[in-house]
Amino acid sequence: MGELELGGGRLKKELDAAIYLQEGKNNDRFATHPTPQTMRWYLLAHSRYYYVLELMAALFLLALGLTEKPPAGASTDVNRLTLPVYVHATLEVLSLIIIFAGLAVKLKWQGGKLFFTHKRTSLKVIIWCVVFVEAIVVLVRRENHFRVTRSLRPLFLIDTHYCYGVRRVLRQILLSLPPILDMLFLLLFVMVIFAMLGFYLFSDNEKDESFRSFWRSFISLFVLLTTANYPDVMMPAYNRSRWSVIFFVIYIAVVLYFLMNLLLAVVYDTFTNIEKNKFRKLFLHKRQGVRKAYKLLHSECPPHRISWDTFKGLMSYYKPKRTDLEKYLVFKSLNTSQTGELSLDEFYNVFENSQMKWKRVTEHYNQWFSCFKSCNCLYRTLKVYVAEALLKILGLGLRKYFLSGWNMNTSWEEEYKEGGYYYLNNFDDLLHSYGGDSFHDIRLGQIILYVILHCHNEDMKIKMEISVTYEELLDLGESYVTDLQPNQTVNYTGKRTKTKMDLNIKMYDDEVEQWIRNERPPDRGETSARASMIEDTRRMPPTNSPSPPVSSSGNGVVTDGIMLGNVNTALDE
Repeated sequence: MGELELGGGRLKKELDAAIYLQEGKNNDRFATHPTPQTMRWYLLAHSRYYYVLELMAALFLLALGLTEKPPAGASTDVNRLTLPVYVHATLEVLSLIIIFAGLAVKLKWQGGKLFFTHKRTSLKVIIWCVVFVEAIVVLVRRENHFRVTRSLRPLFLIDTHYCYGVRRVLRQILLSLPPILDMLFLLLFVMVIFAMLGFYLFSDNEKDESFRSFWRSFISLFVLLTTANYPDVMMPAYNRSRWSVIFFVIYIAVVLYFLMNLLLAVVYDTFTNIEKNKFRKLFLHKRQGVRKAYKLLHSECPPHRISWDTFKGLMSYYKPKRTDLEKYLVFKSLNTSQTGELSLDEFYNVFENSQMKWKRVTEHYNQWFSCFKSCNCLYRTLKVYVAEALLKILGLGLRKYFLSGWNMNTSWEEEYKEGGYYYLNNFDDLLHSYGGDSFHDIRLGQIILYVILHCHNEDMKIKMEISVTYEELLDLGESYVTDLQPNQTVNYTGKRTKTKMDLNIKMYDDEVEQWIRNERPPDRGETSARASMIEDTRRMPPTNSPSPPVSSSGNGVVTDGIMLGNVNTALDE
């Protein structure tokens, strides 16, 4: 969102429409739409610098865990990154002050009522207060104590702009818990019944330790749910009476094969329904944002459409880094009717088409593109390889990293073998838990294979080709026609990656059409355009070709199957 800017010191229609588009895209509440008085705070809260600063503060707050020594001193290794208490406590307070500044900006923009009625924001304020008070206590005492609030630090990172996908998944998991908990209670109830029955059936067997008490009976059957103790848990009872096998067969059939699969089905169905409902809300919210922007931008005179100059002004705020040529290509890709003006149905695709990256199609375009694509894949591979190497060097140290081979690492057996067992636990601190010797399982070949397969996945691309004439480019600027001849046509190819929204639209194709039909009544711009079209149709002179029947009723005149009475009613509303 950090691309919107305030131009000329006044609130323009194009800026207001661009904000509506961003609110629809980001799923922001339209109730928090800024006023001219709160516009500066809105733009500050949605600037790229604010997003990056908030992200860096949250990451820095997490990174302080590398510098804080646990109060118990469980680890005997000397951590080279450990800082004095007053140093890391001061850094923690500074990070929290930056986060608080972001909250203050949102408060100035939204106002107290909307700010504190938002559940996630209120929870963040409470967590910030608790963490800040404890940081001040540590700074005053200059001594670490057992701090549970350290586990709350990742919540600040989750609330940043760049982690909106994580928040969406977490929200879906929380919403899916009620039906899942119902199934878990049913599973627990059945297990309690079988545990009680097993206790009364097999507790008199002195050789059977699994059912000596009700509690041990429940634990044994709980482990049997994973078949980890099968058939050992059954053998003492089976040795005494072979008919006891019926109890265990019924338990496994009911709990493991029926209830567990039923639980899996409930989880899948619940999560799928929540995902579908969330997609419906996001889809309709984006369309509502488009309608609000269209209502501001369309012309006052029929047929109430968006001209190229108005669209260019909109894109100057919505995508300010795009050139005039890229803006015109987006406009022309939207204008499928080739009328030179955008209707509402065409303007609905502004989110997708504005993400296109345009390239001019030349004679050697495909050859250069293939070469660039190969270099890009190699660049991605090297980035992943270098990132992994740096993490290992940071965790192991430079000397130990180069002394231990990646593919011939044979020293781990003597280091971790003890009493016939292997202990691969090296979680002494955060760095060694990731960059330890057990992490050497990752091979460079696996990384290369993954990146190459990812780079060549052309099915995840959406392409579009637009033709532009010499005269159209000349209207945009003489710099675009320096290497062209008059009457020459230039082709441009637009490409973008498929998003989750694209895949969901394809998955729920029938439902999407139903949602659109059940959507709210059209806005004034839509109904006015349709009424104007009908009036123009009525004024058309008769022709020799057969025309559709025209009839009238008490509600209005019907032309081409459209009732004018309904349109006038919508206009009055």
